[in-house]
Amino acid sequence: MDRRTALFTIGSGLLSLPYATRAQKPAKVPRIGFMSGGARPADGIAPAAFRLAMQELGYTADKNVTYLGRWAEANTERLPGLAAELVRLDIDVLVTFGGPAAQAAKSATSTIPIVVVAPGDALGVGLVTSLARPDGNITGITDPATELSAKRLGLLKEAIPNATRVAVIWNADDRAMTLRYSEVERAARVLNIALSSRSPFANLRTSMLRYLR
Repeated sequence: MDRRTALFTIGSGLLSLPYATRAQKPAKVPRIGFMSGGARPADGIAPAAFRLAMQELGYTADKNVTYLGRWAEANTERLPGLAAELVRLDIDVLVTFGGPAAQAAKSATSTIPIVVVAPGDALGVGLVTSLARPDGNITGITDPATELSAKRLGLLKEAIPNATRVAVIWNADDRAMTLRYSEVERAARVLNIALSSRSPFANLRTSMLRYLR
């Protein structure tokens, strides 16, 4: 599923409650919070693809929906504070992108609906206890990247049979990436590949800078 399709799917069910209660609260304008660990876009609101999908469903910014965005700028330590800030802003739904953002949102509220996008293995990192019936206030999209990580290393070995050492850059602050790296380590032992790992730094940006020097 591509990113646009995923966002459209989320948007289609995101605001069903406000529609159902419009007769009771005609002045209510849904407030959607968006949080990511990545870089802040120039406009400072939710991604354009998400807003466009919502617009196709009849929700237009500054008319019948309000977007509030927060970005950690690759510093995951900021995410808990950003999540708490969005909760205080009385949002109706919180959409998160990435595993660390999803974890911060879960810790910040147990009542506001949270829709997670690209959290990694939602079950494996403990966001939900069941994929078929997510508990609590969390729903969204998971992915099989944990299992696929080992398969990717196997494909690399098939493409380059003489490969004996592989460099891996991963983010130790992201529990989903930690699971993926564990699978890569397991596969590497079977394939007789030595791993050169860069991970235990404050965040991925620092890790990449140190690795490239």
